[in-house]
Amino acid sequence: MAEQVPVVGPEYCISDHPVELGIVRKALALTSGNFKVTDVNDNDLFKVKVKWSLHDRRILHDTAGNPIITLRQKIRTMHSRWQVFRGDSHDKKDLLFTTVTSSCLQFKIKLNVFLVKNEKEEEPDFRLKGSFSKGSCIIYTGHGNSKSIIAQVIVVISTPSLIKTLDISIFCVKTYLTTSLDPESKRRLRRQMSKKTTLKSVMFGKDNFRVTVNPNVDYVFIIALVVILDNIDTICMEAAKVAKNALLNVT
Repeated sequence: MAEQVPVVGPEYCISDHPVELGIVRKALALTSGNFKVTDVNDNDLFKVKVKWSLHDRRILHDTAGNPIITLRQKIRTMHSRWQVFRGDSHDKKDLLFTTVTSSCLQFKIKLNVFLVKNEKEEEPDFRLKGSFSKGSCIIYTGHGNSKSIIAQVIVVISTPSLIKTLDISIFCVKTYLTTSLDPESKRRLRRQMSKKTTLKSVMFGKDNFRVTVNPNVDYVFIIALVVILDNIDTICMEAAKVAKNALLNVT
């Protein structure tokens, strides 16, 4: 973009070249939502930590531990709605922008972004389209022929822990299919299959995101959108799993 888009601050807008970022989400059971953000040389820039509360807050800190922005999910809303505030705050005077999903039931997520001055929320200032479960997303302004992409995210899944998980699961499946077990032993093995797969992927899994932010675009703003989309995407995937399991139980 020719003009700066300083949603969080002009210090996060680089004018002469795109910004390449790496974002790693550590999917630990008790710290889901924790992220580390690095530059292209793998130098730490920010960390996102969960602050457990009624509204499910996430705070982005710099390397010195200073809070830069707070992401806060609103409850009891028809659509998934997040508000982002400056610093470690949730006061209205510190509000920077709000995000709203355009639909509650969707697997290809569309997210509308409204800056604080856009009080009527009739037309979004930015839009996000995509899904991390599908591998990518884009963030843009305008629509149709006037659409202008300001950032894009590609998901790069780290594989070592996933391979270990698959090895365990495949071993269990082969044992289950090729041995003559009594019913109780088969039930124990099914529980072991479920436990091994779930715990391994949850405790040691990592999702890596490669983010490209166009010149003059606030890259902290883009990081916030990545964290929000990841949360929404995770909820959608879990809902899909529940629906699938319910259907299998019926049939």
